[in-house]
Amino acid sequence: MNLGTFVDKLIAERQLYELQEPVNPVLEMAAITQMEGKSSSNMALLFNKVCGSKVKMVTNLFGTEQRIAAALGCRTLTDFRVRLQQSLVEINRPDSATALQKLTRQSPRQRLSAAEATVEKDLSFLPQMRFWPQEERTFLTLAVVITRSVRDNSQNYGLYRVGISDATTLTLNLLPGSQGGQHLREWQAIARPMPVAIVLGADPSLIFAAAASLPPACDESGFSSFVQRQPFAFSTAASVPLEVPQSAQVVIEGWIRTNEVENEGPFGCFLGSYGGKNFCPLVQISAIRRCSDPLIALTLAGPLPTEDCWLARANHEVLRARLAIDLPHLELLDLPLETAFHGLYYVHSSQPELGVADIAAQLQDIGYFNRLQMLIKLDPDSPMPTDSNWRKIYMAARPEQMWRLPSAELDELLRNTPASLGYPPDLLRKSAQRLSEIHDAYAPN
Repeated sequence: MNLGTFVDKLIAERQLYELQEPVNPVLEMAAITQMEGKSSSNMALLFNKVCGSKVKMVTNLFGTEQRIAAALGCRTLTDFRVRLQQSLVEINRPDSATALQKLTRQSPRQRLSAAEATVEKDLSFLPQMRFWPQEERTFLTLAVVITRSVRDNSQNYGLYRVGISDATTLTLNLLPGSQGGQHLREWQAIARPMPVAIVLGADPSLIFAAAASLPPACDESGFSSFVQRQPFAFSTAASVPLEVPQSAQVVIEGWIRTNEVENEGPFGCFLGSYGGKNFCPLVQISAIRRCSDPLIALTLAGPLPTEDCWLARANHEVLRARLAIDLPHLELLDLPLETAFHGLYYVHSSQPELGVADIAAQLQDIGYFNRLQMLIKLDPDSPMPTDSNWRKIYMAARPEQMWRLPSAELDELLRNTPASLGYPPDLLRKSAQRLSEIHDAYAPN
């Protein structure tokens, strides 16, 4: 299901508000998104008229369990985990990594000729968004970045932050330890420019696959094919030696100058403060292709809970499916939305003799719990943590049930102090009025 089809589905199911009046991409669009994402309705938002551009934007796309599950072809996230777990077990491999690799290799793929597309010379057709007041540039926050290994030509699809430096140059925040970061090191080692393709408006299942905890040799396009139950269609890029999704709304191609970096500037993050200011490699754009009426999805990072939390919770189900193969004595319990990026996990174990430090060591050894900051081993009869009671369960845990890294950043979270990145009061009042008008327009007669 491509992005446009998914949006049409949400419109038909009344899970999306359409905004027909012009919206300013500098802070206003983000402020409306933040308010809606924290409201009781929590709908997806389609901005049909973004000032300064003909590109349509959709935000809060994955902001509920119903919507993220629908993007994964299921009714609930539990259904998604059960389907994935059953598929991995049927493959009958000794560990989840090799099972996932075989699953993706078996997923059907088809090559198509390049679709007819509009060619752009630079990025001036995109709206110049700003999400938070102290940010200094436009960021593309659901961009699927395609990179290639020097060693075996395998491709990786990753979800990395992309910043617009100027109309023909981007910054690319390839996270430490990521597969894209590994590819960059390979190209740096041979002192050659690195080809890259940046997909805007990718299929929802590919956006998730790019963010999921898949092993390095697991093909994200194959996982997307598994999720969608249909072949993954790709074509050859115009100016770089990469394969790109046929259904992409916009494909930006370019070359990373492996010896040049630029400070990407501040970026509002989940801690309620400004992170970023990283020195990132630069992408020199070599070609841009887009469909005639492009639709681009963005996510608003910021104080939790946000839409990103639902992507994290869906990834949590991938972790649970993998654990059922790798460490079957463990049950990884539901992930509270507020803790989605803080590395706090609750577990039950069928092996009572194992201490919490032993379990933490096992999770670290299997390699895909790289965000583990704190672990709480619950008693067999302890209730399951939920979005409403996880703090209470945490406070009731005994010291011998708890393990944490010295660097764990949980104090602000546990104090339950609402974080804010500071929209101007006038903008908040205007955005609240716009949102109230939208709610009234969609209210049942």
